[in-house]
Amino acid sequence: MPSTKDGFTLVEIMVALTILIFGIIFAVSLGTEASKLNRITTKGLAAQSAASQIYELLNSVSYTDTLLSDDGDVTDLNNIADPDHHRNVLVGFKTYPVIWNVADNRLMNDIKPGYKTVVIKVLNPDKTSQVLYSITLIKGAGT
Repeated sequence: MPSTKDGFTLVEIMVALTILIFGIIFAVSLGTEASKLNRITTKGLAAQSAASQIYELLNSVSYTDTLLSDDGDVTDLNNIADPDHHRNVLVGFKTYPVIWNVADNRLMNDIKPGYKTVVIKVLNPDKTSQVLYSITLIKGAGT
């Protein structure tokens, strides 16, 4: 004789709990990934800001300023181990190491007198061998 009682069976409750648990696990992992992406984006924006500060500084100084001096090696534009110049830049509450290398009279691998190529790199403050952001400035003698 079938039962006329209303309610849920144990199997229905277990299926509902399993679906709920999977939903909670998905939501937590989604939140964790979003948090990680937010940290990466924040660090990238801060690095871009630090590079922009140095870019503006170097763009505003004269062509002969010591901040635009080359160490004599025009092939070291991407060398982060021995930069021509370095400076720490505070963005928010964190200090970012910024380095830049200068190549006299070099414009995109062609010899052009009266130009300097400056490659600015912002390093990860937690792992200084990692470049977070890079930008190139071409400085002419008349600018």
